[in-house]
Amino acid sequence: MLDDLMFHWSQWEIPARRWFFQMNPEAQRAVLSFWFLLMLALCWLSARRVVGAVGRLQRARGARRPRPGPDPALAMNSPAVRKLRSMVLTEDTAKRLMVYELRRGAANLRAPW
Repeated sequence: MLDDLMFHWSQWEIPARRWFFQMNPEAQRAVLSFWFLLMLALCWLSARRVVGAVGRLQRARGARRPRPGPDPALAMNSPAVRKLRSMVLTEDTAKRLMVYELRRGAANLRAPW
């Protein structure tokens, strides 16, 4: 009984061909142009849907809040940075900074890694 309810495209292929090829060429052209326009409309609708979805995704991406993290402006306003900014770089301070940098470099070279 289930086989009676099931259809296969091959059942309709030969009758459809007979129906199509018995028509005159103008009617055949009309049928083909109808199917072509129907397929074109379906492609157009699906392309509009895809383009709309892409636009929505991009808009949602643009409206996304920035990721939480350290504020760079706050970091540049830290007490250590303010102290460095206010420091007057005399010859003595420059020598001390240079010695510190050299010692740090030597310590890095001595490091086990």
